[in-house]
Amino acid sequence: MEDNRENRQKFREIMEGLAEDKGIQLSAPGIALKFAALQQFSIEEIKRAAISMMANKKYSSMPSVSDFLEHLGGGNAEDKGQVQAALVWQSVVKYGGARSVVFDDPCTMAVIHQGFGGWQKMCSELEVDKMKWFIKDFTGLYGSFSRSNMKHIGYLAGYSDPVRLGITEGPAMIGDQQKCLAILEQAKETPMIGGFTVTQIADKLGI
Repeated sequence: MEDNRENRQKFREIMEGLAEDKGIQLSAPGIALKFAALQQFSIEEIKRAAISMMANKKYSSMPSVSDFLEHLGGGNAEDKGQVQAALVWQSVVKYGGARSVVFDDPCTMAVIHQGFGGWQKMCSELEVDKMKWFIKDFTGLYGSFSRSNMKHIGYLAGYSDPVRLGITEGPAMIGDQQKCLAILEQAKETPMIGGFTVTQIADKLGI
């Protein structure tokens, strides 16, 4: 992330929110050192990691920089699942069930599609006060799906699916855009909603 006032402010808010959840108070120098140590990551990546660690009983106290690095750098399937669960939760809040989406992790797509009944169903059933339970359930499924190499390619259709309704806005790409495009590319000749392939969808949308 770029070292500017806006990012420093957002980073401070994330760290203070996480520290408050853990019952401690951070110092300004401590936050500054964490910012310097985690500067290779984006604010959104750090926010997702903070949310997933907030919901994880493993982190009973304030996570260290090494905890963030392990979380953001990969870790085991469960660690990755927690990060992805936080990303999915944020995406549900941002887009809701109306917008079609594609995530940059095909295992995340599989968990949503097979484990939660699809994007629309999952969005309609999530409740704000159940975030910790959702992250726990999603993480468990992600670990199992990852070890079984289960994937879902293409996109996850929302209520306002562009193919069905003729909407010119394509699916929201969540995460790394190039990885999202690669996932869509893999599904080019796979029949999608209404029998359309991704190639045909792209033609319809002019993308």
